[in-house]
Amino acid sequence: MTTQVTATVANYLRTIFDLEEDRVEVRRARIAERTGNSKASVAQMLRRMRDQGLLDFTDERLVVPTKAGRDLGVALTRRHRLAERMLVDVVGLPRLQAHRVASGWELSMDKATETQLMHLLRYPTTDAWGNPIPALWQLGFHDSPILLPGLPLSEAVRDTGSARLSVQAFSEHVLNDESAITRLLEAGIEPGATIVARKQGAAVSVSGDESVDLPTQLAASIRVTLLGAADADAYTH
Repeated sequence: MTTQVTATVANYLRTIFDLEEDRVEVRRARIAERTGNSKASVAQMLRRMRDQGLLDFTDERLVVPTKAGRDLGVALTRRHRLAERMLVDVVGLPRLQAHRVASGWELSMDKATETQLMHLLRYPTTDAWGNPIPALWQLGFHDSPILLPGLPLSEAVRDTGSARLSVQAFSEHVLNDESAITRLLEAGIEPGATIVARKQGAAVSVSGDESVDLPTQLAASIRVTLLGAADADAYTH
């Protein structure tokens, strides 16, 4: 199925899946932001995909995948996340390098390969970044949770005070921001880490080994669980 899909179509379908997973309204402007393409080129590509029966538009100008488009977006996402997991668990690549290397593998993978990877990897339900590997039931395995774990970082911190948090997952929105993900990893902020965070104007200030300020929209794509209030001097490094 995926061998008949171009890399551009695959990128758009996975972007639509990512937006839905982040609970963000799927609009042309949001797709343009995440793909780095102009609004005009996005509009043209979406019309082409509508003609291919992969999506449709509502009266409110929301982009809604058809069943065929959603099934394909889910399969592409599942294959990409399995490829990342294999590159980390078996090959031993660092997570960020695995994310880069796995790009495009979803186009050449079939269900038989997915099934073999599941056995090889001992039946994972999340990728290397904590995101659910979707629709594992289609391969004959127990399914992973549908929703991303925890709360968005932007919702876990209050207007005043600092919170101590455990990082559960980085969504694709964070992973596709090369500058942000590099700063976060260098600061020791990654899935599995304990961090301290607080509101800082229109941003969220996050502290691991070092502190990083994130726009609220990007902070919304980092999933965390609340461990408790943080000490007042948590930001003095």
